[in-house]
Amino acid sequence: MVFDFKTGRTSYSNIENDITDSGTKLQLPIYSIVASEILGNSPDIQAAFWFVFISGNQSLRPMKKVMLIDALEGFRPVLATIVDGIRSGAFPARPGKRSQWNNCTYCPYDDVCASDRQIAWDRKKSDPVLENYVALAEGS
Repeated sequence: MVFDFKTGRTSYSNIENDITDSGTKLQLPIYSIVASEILGNSPDIQAAFWFVFISGNQSLRPMKKVMLIDALEGFRPVLATIVDGIRSGAFPARPGKRSQWNNCTYCPYDDVCASDRQIAWDRKKSDPVLENYVALAEGS
């Protein structure tokens, strides 16, 4: 069993349905792969986030532990989309939900980013180069 200990308050609620949370959380699949390689390619590896400041049933997420084979199934296409974007030089600034700009919360460049960042993203996201990334990040 692989645990990724979490002490912060970042939301992990979406991992119940998507272990990579639209490509924003890659830790569990990566840690599972590494653990499997260390342990001789064992398919029995399980992984979960452990929220140390939360008690009860919510301290481990996802509730149903992730098996390596399941993690890889969802991880490979996500990783391919991210790597293809990096190789093509596509690094779009996607602010996140319009009401929160949640992707800007911890960005050190938030103060210098354009005030119309949502308008810019809405314009850029229709570019065919970003089609796979937009499908990953925002759904089809």
